[in-house]
Amino acid sequence: MSAPNNTTVDASYNVTIDDYHVPIAVNLRALVDASAAVSVFGPSAETVSNVVWCTLPLDVSALYVDGTKALFEFWEPSDARGTIKAQISAERDAQARAQHFAVSLASVLQGAMDASAANPFQNYASREYDNYASFGDLALAYAAEGMFGHPSATAAITNDEEIVNGFNNDASKNTAITSAATPTQANQALAQRLAAKLYESVEAVATAIAQVVLGQDASRATNEDNSERQVDQKAALRFYAGDVVYVAIKLTTFRATIGAAIGTIAQNYNTEIIPTPADETYYLRITLA
Repeated sequence: MSAPNNTTVDASYNVTIDDYHVPIAVNLRALVDASAAVSVFGPSAETVSNVVWCTLPLDVSALYVDGTKALFEFWEPSDARGTIKAQISAERDAQARAQHFAVSLASVLQGAMDASAANPFQNYASREYDNYASFGDLALAYAAEGMFGHPSATAAITNDEEIVNGFNNDASKNTAITSAATPTQANQALAQRLAAKLYESVEAVATAIAQVVLGQDASRATNEDNSERQVDQKAALRFYAGDVVYVAIKLTTFRATIGAAIGTIAQNYNTEIIPTPADETYYLRITLA
């Protein structure tokens, strides 16, 4: 017997079984394992040399306060998934934090310095030449060693106090950080100039900083700062008390000037016999607090 034709007599109004159904739900009992190797930023602590340990800490609030107030912000760009970008925070308090960084750093420079791992101080057997009362005192010892062969050979230097105060006192700390400070001498406004450099960080520099931070502690990218699960969503880059940051200061072009106070001797004295110290870049190791 053949199957019945499931249509009405009227061919213009054909009805099939597809027109009569009720939505259903069914478990197809198919199960497979799914996994992926999730790659996160790996450990990538900074490696620097010629390090000077600073005794006084830097106020962490200059870099990070909370999820809405930070000097740096980062994000995952929609056009390059799996990477990050970073920049100076666009929120209006970023400049104030950079200024706060300058004031706090000025205090750090005025604090004690341990130069036992830095040139030329590490070359001396006696540890009394490792520690200095401030960065200004360290700079004076650097000049003395380069010119007269020993860190404590400062007797011939007549402007000791001027050199020390020039490095320690941030003469421009009350100047708004909108661009790099332009002091008249390279030994002035160190903290201000370093903070201005930080505030002017280009995207590549800011991104490198963010990568190092997240590479050592990926938990700083959790949803406390970035609760919206989408790309291009900017999040604050977190710093905490106990973190360590480095800033670099290059001592250069220290040349002796013979004072007129020695009278006619100065006319016959060739300053070139006093050597110019070799350029030296010191990385200041600073703990956040």
